[in-house]
Amino acid sequence: MIRRFFHTMGRQDRIYKTLSEALKTDKITLYNDSYKHSHHIAMKGVPDTNETHFRLEIVSPEFSGMSRVARHRLVYGLLKDEFDGGLHALQITSSKTPDEVS
Repeated sequence: MIRRFFHTMGRQDRIYKTLSEALKTDKITLYNDSYKHSHHIAMKGVPDTNETHFRLEIVSPEFSGMSRVARHRLVYGLLKDEFDGGLHALQITSSKTPDEVS
C-alpha cells in the first residue's frame, strides 16, 4: 500500500494566497502574533491557537480611490471564510497603494 501525504495549507498561507491573488499585491507582510494571545481567556478551549491572530501590512493598486475603512472592509470580506473558520483577529497596520508608498 502506498501512502500519500498531501500538504494541507495552513491559515497563514491561505491568507497570503487569498490576498495576493485577489488584490494583486505589490507587497504583503503577514505576521503571526498568535503566541501573544494564546493565554487569553477567549482562547480557552480553542483546539489550535497557533494561527488565530495576525498583523498585516499590504500594498495594492486595488486600494486606489478607497478610504482606509473601505480598504479594511475589503480585506476582511476576502477573509470571511477564515474568520468563520477560527481566525480571531487581523490587525491591519498598513494598507496603501503603490503611489502612497513611493
